[in-house]
Amino acid sequence: MFNRDKLLVLILLLIVGSAINCKRNQEKIIRTQLFDLNWKFSLGDIQSANLVEFDDNKWQNIDLPHDWSKDKELLNKTASGLNLSIPLEVGWYRKQFTIPEDWTNKSIVINFEGLCHQSEIFVNGITIKSSNSENTSLQAILNPYLNAHGKNVIAVRVTIPKHLDSDFCTESGIYKHVWLVIKESSDLRNKKSPFK
Repeated sequence: MFNRDKLLVLILLLIVGSAINCKRNQEKIIRTQLFDLNWKFSLGDIQSANLVEFDDNKWQNIDLPHDWSKDKELLNKTASGLNLSIPLEVGWYRKQFTIPEDWTNKSIVINFEGLCHQSEIFVNGITIKSSNSENTSLQAILNPYLNAHGKNVIAVRVTIPKHLDSDFCTESGIYKHVWLVIKESSDLRNKKSPFK
């Protein structure tokens, strides 16, 4: 009986200790910011659209969520019954942003709630994440790629397989919200800033 009680106390202490240790290792979320506004969009595969210096001034101004299959429907309706051949298999999204000074020692994560089919995410010209899954969410840490003292550009290339006999996807593009999650990172507190 005595050994059983000791064993139960030991198990309880291990559980409590593990829970405390997990809580210490978690990064505290300081802020969650919607990242949906002021994006640029263009249909078609465009060379160098991932680069910071790329000129996207003639692209369409949009806010997310965005489903370009709805744009296709509108274009087809305005074509007066003509069969348009629109290059819908690739779409590009771009957004320029700056980092507030008080974020420089924080962990910055981008969270895409929904991307359709194949996608590749670039920050300041560098691929940070890619996916070949259909209708997926993606998260990526931005810190190693960010410029703390100027403009940053995020670009997303979405590729959708084109099927001739049916609609290729119920949603096309970045069809759900995008968030920036700012965390208090214990890994960053005692190190040099990860920003360039």
